[in-house]
Amino acid sequence: MPGDLGARVRELRERAGLTQRELADRAGVSPRAVRYIEGGTVRNPREDTVRRLAEVLGAGVHADEAAPVRIEVLGPLTVRRGATALEIGPPRRRGLLGLLAVQAGRPVGTDEIVDVLWDGRPPATHASQLHSHIARLRRLLRDGPGPAPVIERAAAGYVLRADDAQLDLAEFDTRVESGPRVEELEAALRLWRGPVLEGMPGPLRAHPAVVAAGRRRVAAAVAYADLALDLCLHSRAVTLLQPVSDLEPLHEGLQARLMLALAGAGRQAAALRLYETLRRRLVDELGVEPGDAVRDAHVRVLRQEVAAEGPSGPVPAQLPRDIAGFCGRGAALAELDAAASAVEAVVITGAPGIGKSALAVRWAHGARERFPDGQLFADLRGHSPRPPASAAETLSGFLAALGVSAARIPSGEEAAATLFRTLLAERRMLVILDDAAEAGQVRALLPGGRGCLVVVTSRDRLAGLVAREGARRVALEPPPPDDARDLLAHVAGADRVAAEPEAAARLVARCGRLPLALRIAGERAASPHVPLAGLADEIDDEHDRLDLLSADGDACTAVRTVFAWSYRALPGPAALMFRRLGLNPGSDLSLPAAAALAGTTVGRVRGPLATLTSRHLVEEHRPGRYRLHELLRLYARERAVAEDPAGDRASAVRRLLAWYHGAVDAAQRVMVPHGAQIPVEAGDVGPRPVFVEPGQALRWCESERANLVAGALAAAESDDDALAWKLPLSLWGLFYLKGHHADWIATHRAALAAARRRGDTEGEAWVLTSLAFAFRAASRPSDARVLMSEAIALWRRRGHCYGEAVALSGLSDLEREAGDDAAALEHGERALARFTEAGSLWGEGIALTSTGLAHRRLGRPSVALDRYRRALAAFYEVGDRFGAGETLAALGEIQVELGRTDRGLRLYERALEASRASGNRPVQGQVLAALGDLLAETGREAEAESARREALPLLDAAGDPRAATVRAELSLSEEERTLS
Repeated sequence: MPGDLGARVRELRERAGLTQRELADRAGVSPRAVRYIEGGTVRNPREDTVRRLAEVLGAGVHADEAAPVRIEVLGPLTVRRGATALEIGPPRRRGLLGLLAVQAGRPVGTDEIVDVLWDGRPPATHASQLHSHIARLRRLLRDGPGPAPVIERAAAGYVLRADDAQLDLAEFDTRVESGPRVEELEAALRLWRGPVLEGMPGPLRAHPAVVAAGRRRVAAAVAYADLALDLCLHSRAVTLLQPVSDLEPLHEGLQARLMLALAGAGRQAAALRLYETLRRRLVDELGVEPGDAVRDAHVRVLRQEVAAEGPSGPVPAQLPRDIAGFCGRGAALAELDAAASAVEAVVITGAPGIGKSALAVRWAHGARERFPDGQLFADLRGHSPRPPASAAETLSGFLAALGVSAARIPSGEEAAATLFRTLLAERRMLVILDDAAEAGQVRALLPGGRGCLVVVTSRDRLAGLVAREGARRVALEPPPPDDARDLLAHVAGADRVAAEPEAAARLVARCGRLPLALRIAGERAASPHVPLAGLADEIDDEHDRLDLLSADGDACTAVRTVFAWSYRALPGPAALMFRRLGLNPGSDLSLPAAAALAGTTVGRVRGPLATLTSRHLVEEHRPGRYRLHELLRLYARERAVAEDPAGDRASAVRRLLAWYHGAVDAAQRVMVPHGAQIPVEAGDVGPRPVFVEPGQALRWCESERANLVAGALAAAESDDDALAWKLPLSLWGLFYLKGHHADWIATHRAALAAARRRGDTEGEAWVLTSLAFAFRAASRPSDARVLMSEAIALWRRRGHCYGEAVALSGLSDLEREAGDDAAALEHGERALARFTEAGSLWGEGIALTSTGLAHRRLGRPSVALDRYRRALAAFYEVGDRFGAGETLAALGEIQVELGRTDRGLRLYERALEASRASGNRPVQGQVLAALGDLLAETGREAEAESARREALPLLDAAGDPRAATVRAELSLSEEERTLS
């Protein structure tokens, strides 16, 4: 049709006065389909969807005359212009187009074309026939407006150029490669109408490119199934998995997932029948029982452990406890009721302490029945000493609450937001976003469905959210005097307020009717030893210094004054602990960390913390972990500045940071024992955690990550020359193992600036090296290469062999990944020499492995063999079983390539033993697969099949593409046995 499809649909819908949901209902399509088409997300929507929309909106939505030409190979070969199929021609012309299309973008040689089209027996006139077919195909593909697929002459044949809109296979691959997103994988699988080039002659359907495309479909189906099952999208999963499973009846991973989807869709009997059918096939055809994946799925179906059909999934109930003694606000509650019926987002604005959060929570509890699919809550920390919560952080928490496993939560904000909107599209859910800083912090958190409501609280007016997203604003003012008095009475006691009405009125006035201040004042007055009149006099005395309401409207001054009442009643040790807690750069503290901050023992810090907890100045939010309310943190820090010498404050923070440094250093030496370790200065800062195995150390680091990152940033700004870069640097193991690239880069940038400010070239060199590795891990090779080169130069000036070797090794890896094996070898050889000078045997093993790979890729197997042998000896001597297993596998590969099958077999068996001992399951799968190939080549078919069966689940679990090849070999072996 002329113009943009999405714009045309939107124009006709608005002209008809229909909403997206109304159009979807009348057309019998998903509201999401309408939304995606109008938004341009779907460039080539399904024909039946467009047809149904056209029937509702009238002519103009489809016009084949203006549609581009599109080749479809995912099923019978078809060339379409819009909805009209074009005549391609005789079988060999169809075969030629199919052969070029399944290899689009890659030149296909004339010999290959002739071999496939004439099955190895071409006539004398084959060249002229081929030229004729090419010419006619070119005319066919040009039969349409705009860009079209093009057949070009290549050096020894022809190549088809086609983009996603012009070739369904190209669109499929693009969608699959865009990332593990359920909507993209679903759209990719819906492109398939049957097997690739269904109905074409055998030689073409057996072509490696056709077979590979089919394998990609299976892999995409498995990936989609995992996501869909996580999201309880069982019926949709059954629809898409069924045709793939019919073509792969012995693919246990696929069949297991289909069983779970059937059970989740309420079809338990069908799931059990599928299991019996699969088991019978496996026993009859392969002589084996189902594997772990199928058996586990069967047990879950029998026990009815599969989550119910979506889109509901889990029903989160994240609302905080309802506010005790909530008073008044009748008009605001009514305004919220009215707004919730008319709009999809409400913004509650007002001054700090005015009661925005209390109002939101009270209204939400009263409105829970309106939102049967659940309630989500997040503190966005918009006006907090801590950095505001990012949209990605908040979305991660929301997706977890909605039942998405940690492994399936996208790392990028855009992908996470898309998945969040997908999950909420058909739900009626309430989302509370507390303390937003600005509109941009909220937009990614807005659901797409009309059944959801978002309530945002903020000091800011969020004008952008109101203007662009149509949010309704509810502005809060201080409550009327009577409501404020009722709140004070609820906290301090109604009888006491009634007994001293004049004093109560003075308290209400001095608090500016601010709810937070009234509650704290009421708690202080609740003691029978504090008359209301005396408390009112105290407020009068402090009004000159810290006015309850500041001139600029910042009510934090009121909070500060009221906090002082509780603080002054504290015993000395508790007051000191309170001030120390205000210096903590992190979000909370464990008991040992608090002891280090206070400069005492764990036993002596328990009492002051218990006092602070009982007086509601500190929250023990988990056993043994303490945190301050954000406003209390501000006040505690101010009291520390006012009462404690600067040297005492600096010493307290340094003790805490040194404690974290020692603890994370101990963890890192267990997590990455062979990595670069920086010496930690001894210091008596209290007991640190003891780690006995890597998993325990990694779990501790991950649980403390927020505090460690905050501490590292604080250390970089401190006056401590060592901690300024050593604490950030000590976190590289955590960041590397868990993939926290943003934290790695942020902390190391701060550390680099600190080292350079101090002229500390050793620190600068270490941080440059680690930061370069961070950029490499974050897929930023250009930045990594610049920093690695700077680090090498700095190490060389310092004459530090080990540091230079580490950086050279990293540069070698960067060059190899860029495809420059010669440069990789050069840097690897230099790294090897420096590691040898430094006396690092493990480093030599790393460099020998790297240079061995480079020599092998450069066609020097004998040199590579020598390097791998030397690396193996080094890894054995330092006790690195991971390195030994991988090196043995590489040695086996080279021996096989050189035709020394017996040696290769022995090396593979040793590699398998080493990888099993180290728990390196991915390498186990790779070695078993290679072992299966080698055994098959030497005629030991039974042993080869056994190795491949053991390899398959390991490769599947690791997502290794070799799994498809192993599965095909197993199927072929079974077919050969059946034929014999």
